[in-house]
Amino acid sequence: GLTVHAPILAEVKTNTDAKQPVAVVSSGYNAQSNNGYLYVLKMDKSGSWVLGSNYWKITLGKAGVGAPKTLDVDKDGTIDRIYVGDEEGKLWRADYSNGSWTAKAIFSGSRPITGAPDVLQTGDYYTVIFNTGRYFDPVVDGSTTQQNYAYGLFDRDGSVITESALLNQSMGSTVTATNSSGVYYKATDNKLSENHKGWRLALPQGFISVDDAYIRRKR
Repeated sequence: GLTVHAPILAEVKTNTDAKQPVAVVSSGYNAQSNNGYLYVLKMDKSGSWVLGSNYWKITLGKAGVGAPKTLDVDKDGTIDRIYVGDEEGKLWRADYSNGSWTAKAIFSGSRPITGAPDVLQTGDYYTVIFNTGRYFDPVVDGSTTQQNYAYGLFDRDGSVITESALLNQSMGSTVTATNSSGVYYKATDNKLSENHKGWRLALPQGFISVDDAYIRRKR
């Protein structure tokens, strides 16, 4: 595939509890096999690449893969989880344990995910934030009627989260700011219930988001 996203430099813990420097990168887009992967590459590699020896290849779905987000769940200074989206609108969670990686799709949406998710620990679960949109097809991706979204998923245990379990929000009105020529949008403020497993914000029609999600001041 064509990898266009910057690699993430991190460390993983080996079976002997040593810290191994690695680079995490997605397989990108337009792969001949039309398969999607995450690669975790050992940085001290010498000689040829050998699967299972100096790199891991994590199998995902049948679509191009966006930018990944790494996470240190047990706070030991090494990564043990990766979140990443793909062009089919799936959000993948990959977990590291005992020297191997396993992945599953925890969400399947209707729009492609290009930018990296961001993650915030909230009590006993993680809120995973990401946006949808892409820019590879000028006809489809340039449509002024396409509908994209921003999502926040409450990932407690890796269980699948469906669209119907999300609280819907929308950009209800525009707001004019003082001393500014820009247009600002005000989102609805529907209330979460204990049954919701996240939220979905409908962006203004025709909007595309290909940037990485970013949580600032826990927002």
